[in-house]
Amino acid sequence: MSNKNDIYNSNKFKEALSRYKSAQDQHQTVFIDLDDIIDIAEYYNESGAYDDAVKANEYALTLYPGAAAPLAMLARAAMFGSNDIKKAKAYADMIDDKDDLEYIYLKAEIMIMEENVDGADAYLESKMNVLDDESVDDMLLDVPFIFLDYKYPELAQKWLTRCNETDAPEYKAAEGEIALLFEDYEKSETIFKKLLEDDPFSSNLWNKLAMAQFSLNHMSDAIESCEFALAINPNDKDALMTKANSLASTGKTKDSCLFYKRYIRLCPDEAHARMLYGLSLSAEGQYDDALQQLYIADKQTDDKQLSEDIIKEQAYVLTRLDKHGEALLMLDNAEKAGHITHNERLITEGYVYLSMHQDEYAKDCFMQAFINTKMAPNARIEVAIAYFECSRYQQTYDILVNTLTDEAKLSDGYSYLAYSCRMLYRHEEFIKYLKKACEINPREALSVLKELFPDDCQTEDFVAYALKHDI
Repeated sequence: MSNKNDIYNSNKFKEALSRYKSAQDQHQTVFIDLDDIIDIAEYYNESGAYDDAVKANEYALTLYPGAAAPLAMLARAAMFGSNDIKKAKAYADMIDDKDDLEYIYLKAEIMIMEENVDGADAYLESKMNVLDDESVDDMLLDVPFIFLDYKYPELAQKWLTRCNETDAPEYKAAEGEIALLFEDYEKSETIFKKLLEDDPFSSNLWNKLAMAQFSLNHMSDAIESCEFALAINPNDKDALMTKANSLASTGKTKDSCLFYKRYIRLCPDEAHARMLYGLSLSAEGQYDDALQQLYIADKQTDDKQLSEDIIKEQAYVLTRLDKHGEALLMLDNAEKAGHITHNERLITEGYVYLSMHQDEYAKDCFMQAFINTKMAPNARIEVAIAYFECSRYQQTYDILVNTLTDEAKLSDGYSYLAYSCRMLYRHEEFIKYLKKACEINPREALSVLKELFPDDCQTEDFVAYALKHDI
């Protein structure tokens, strides 16, 4: 696998970059090889200098009008930067060579963005019959990554099984990513560790390894892998996000704030990242700053589920600021605007009333949500968590012990039940539900129960530690 950092550290690239910068500063046009300009654009893009990346691609087109690579990069910038499919199509139409693989891949990606995934697959299949053997071989290694980028591991697997280059690093990397998306995290971790033995300076491989380790709940390993990626590329977005998430998951929210902030500097329009940043700020008691981030995130997103999550977090933070009236008014306005469902509003409102010690009002909200959802397990778990967050452990226990039955086959909530058992001195039940929590939802177990265990204690060791120590 080609290592971009080797290219960026080469004298050839440095000379080309220097000539390009000099030409830009002097408003001149100098001839630079197309591959070198593309490397410059990718360098800017990976450094988070997206406007400079666009300028580099536009410069390439002044020298090489109709060239596939710069037009494809501009099209992807339009798709991912501003969700402008029409503009992406316009760039695609400007590509001269419609048999260029860059054009073919771009057309398929546009179809995927238009939610015509089957059409994209069929379009790529149609090209297999008209391309030369070398291009076909390239496609069988490239196409899996297209579907992986858009989270379609089944189609990636279908294409990869047709490839005969099973020893190629690209093939192995695709296998690792497919395993990651199919939630076979141990296989994915093994593959990326092996690839890194031969290519230790690939920030992308370190990132994929970190993601597998994060998914395995091996947070210290994930953080270490992210540090290797960031040593190679300090502006690596994926590494910044995974490290921030890993730190937040282990309760190191002061440090996670630093990495969410760095990520947001590179990607200021990503609402989900701002929400996560707001959560870490709230955990640190920086409620005003948390609210600011949540307000910005709410304005940035048009995703209904994300918007609802942000609204709920705003209510929680306002409650911690003792702005209960403002929280209730905000929930009312959010429901009227269609940003939160009635039942989610009721449950969140119930939490606000609990924090005000108005338990009867809270109970009325919760009962109405139960009636509306016909006692749906997810609603009951949400209500139990609301009681838990207000230190009402008996109510949490009463709801969850009757909800989390073996027949229900639910994965959420066991950690809250275990913690409540501990607070109610139900030691045998604490061990029982701790074991269940760690087995079926280790991420939740780490989030809820981490304060009971040493920092270096992995979730798979929680039960053994609890049996040996008085916690």
